[in-house]
Amino acid sequence: MAQTRRSERGFTFIEVLVVMGIIAVLAGLTDVAMNLIVRRGPEFATESRVKKVKATVDQWRQRFDQYPPTDPNRLRKIAGGAEGLPAAPNAFNVGIETLYQAFYWPTFNGDPALGDAELANTDEDEYAKPTTQGKIVYEIVDDWGSPLVFFVHTDYAKADGSPPSYINFRGEEVTPRPWKYSDEDRGFAEPRGVQVFSMGEDGEPNTDDDVKSWE
Repeated sequence: MAQTRRSERGFTFIEVLVVMGIIAVLAGLTDVAMNLIVRRGPEFATESRVKKVKATVDQWRQRFDQYPPTDPNRLRKIAGGAEGLPAAPNAFNVGIETLYQAFYWPTFNGDPALGDAELANTDEDEYAKPTTQGKIVYEIVDDWGSPLVFFVHTDYAKADGSPPSYINFRGEEVTPRPWKYSDEDRGFAEPRGVQVFSMGEDGEPNTDDDVKSWE
């Protein structure tokens, strides 16, 4: 009988406070989780894109026994099968623009599966005549809108002393350099391979928020 009377009485004030406290904690954790997802969403997407680009670079190397070049004039020499590219419209973003052309080169049978959101033309340039990919000179970009940076190991020394010019998502000219290990005695990262990296949320190369294709 006592048990029946207690159940009819409902929750006590203390029990209601405890339940409300639990709900508040869960709501707070949900907000934290959502903020983390929103903040890290572009980073996760960019990490995936960088890995996809690096995997396609490796496929290209297997196909032609060389890494894709950063100089568009060397594409035909390595991969053949095309008339070559017109002269580059400007000196911005050349490394990643060449890589985009390499991925869609007629003699390469890889599938980079790049969607519209993964491409941009931050320096707003066009070829004088259409290529197999049209006249617009596309770059593969990160989720913040800056071009990915691409270096081949044979470029490292020259690019370190005279870094190329890239245009980031803010339209600013920046000059990325090949990454070196923190222990400089070890030299460049990926010394026999390639470096693919994003300039990160700040749009500035060679800073802590860069997203790299290597550990």
